[in-house]
Amino acid sequence: MENKEPSYFKYQPLLLALCTLIGLYGGYKFRLPSAVLSQNQEQLDQKTFFADRKIKETFDFLDAKYIDSIDFSVVSDYLIEQLMYGLDPYSEYISKEKLNSYYKDLDASSAGLGIKTIRMDSTIVVTELHPNSPAWNHGIFPGCHILKVNDKKIGSRLIDLDSLSMVNDGPVLTLDCFNPFETKEYRVKMETVDLPNPSIPLDFADPSGFFYIKLERLGHNSYREFMRKMEEYCFEKEQSKLILDLRGNSGGLLNAAADILNQLVPVRDKEMFSVAYKNGNRKSYKATGKPFFRLKNIIILTDEHTASSAEIMAGCLQDLKLAKIIGENTKGKATVLEAFKLSDGSQILLATSRIYLPSGRSFQKPYSAFSGDSSLQWLSSQFSHLTDSSLTMNGITPDIKISDSEKKLKYHTSLRSDLEEWVLNHFDQFLHCFNPVSKELDHKKMEAVVLRLAEQFATKSEARAFNKNEIESELRLVALRKTLGLSAALRAELDRDDVFKMASDQIRMD
Repeated sequence: MENKEPSYFKYQPLLLALCTLIGLYGGYKFRLPSAVLSQNQEQLDQKTFFADRKIKETFDFLDAKYIDSIDFSVVSDYLIEQLMYGLDPYSEYISKEKLNSYYKDLDASSAGLGIKTIRMDSTIVVTELHPNSPAWNHGIFPGCHILKVNDKKIGSRLIDLDSLSMVNDGPVLTLDCFNPFETKEYRVKMETVDLPNPSIPLDFADPSGFFYIKLERLGHNSYREFMRKMEEYCFEKEQSKLILDLRGNSGGLLNAAADILNQLVPVRDKEMFSVAYKNGNRKSYKATGKPFFRLKNIIILTDEHTASSAEIMAGCLQDLKLAKIIGENTKGKATVLEAFKLSDGSQILLATSRIYLPSGRSFQKPYSAFSGDSSLQWLSSQFSHLTDSSLTMNGITPDIKISDSEKKLKYHTSLRSDLEEWVLNHFDQFLHCFNPVSKELDHKKMEAVVLRLAEQFATKSEARAFNKNEIESELRLVALRKTLGLSAALRAELDRDDVFKMASDQIRMD
């Protein structure tokens, strides 16, 4: 009689992916030179064999003995996700369904409707719109409720409409919406379009003789955007002093950082940074020495969220004495991730190399610094404690460090969250500030609305910890972001930013 195969056999591709992952972790076929492979093959094969067998035995017991039904694809996802979580603070598992939204930030543009949403109580509420997006052009505005997507009720489930249109329901979506200010429902049918995803949300020239660029990410189009701005300010406006704001920049593509640095490092063959791999190989990124622009002075702004490729830029220019850093210590992520595809279309992002700056130092923090849970033991113990004198505990230390007591600009997360809900619930008042024909905002009307709503909000219990000026200032920024977009809000925020003021004063004197 023919033996019946276990039901989990249909999930063998995922099981194979997990076993392959264990093999990767052990070093098997991890892009090692053939000489090293042959030397260690027997030992690695033995380790991989026992690891594979142990996982297969576990799946056998689950299939044969576990009292409840179980989806082995979900089990595989969970096991890989937990393994990635336990390796180090960076390695990560990305399911096939999440790949599109995960990589969207690195693309020059992304297909979508241009809608951002949040869940308020049990309702999905539109919070922001991409200017000139399909949603914008179809009359959707912040404060509207999304009731159905392609005739499917979404209830309280928070969704990414742009990802949904790409992954689940195709390029055309029909939305059933509710206008809470006019208490009426309406239906719109929209097709996704390519929406620009700028790396530079704010830039301007200051009359006193410098220009400012906020670089928010390092993606596929960041170098091109940066070059356009440099051409505008260096050639057309003849500026030679730059304040480069890397605060909040979590990094991105290594090559994007190298390309931009090539425009800021004027010495040919000067090492900008290097990458060291597990097998001892090292790749050096050297300057071409042919920048299109010549700058007299560069000041870089950093904070605790400046990470990875953004830290490379700041650290390289600091090491080479080409820039002064003002702000806070950076995140301390000197680890490079590489993507590996699994058999079902998902991916793992695996830490494969470490970054070193021109001086030979690394800015990698020990892994223990990235966990508030003292009981968490990383599977990779190499950087749980400092053992290398080239490593620093605090990421990249600014030349002029801003302490918490000196930093007057406070980001009240809870207040902003409460004010965002307050603005969305009263957004009809802001709509009346726009000219119905030209669609231009009347700033005097908007200021009046801000002051009126701030006064009303100040009577609420959640506002007791804040003074009137703080409430008005935060509400103004939230309103600007919802009406005129991110750039307008960022520009207004700089007006009260003491770190930017310090950098402005410094660059004027130099």
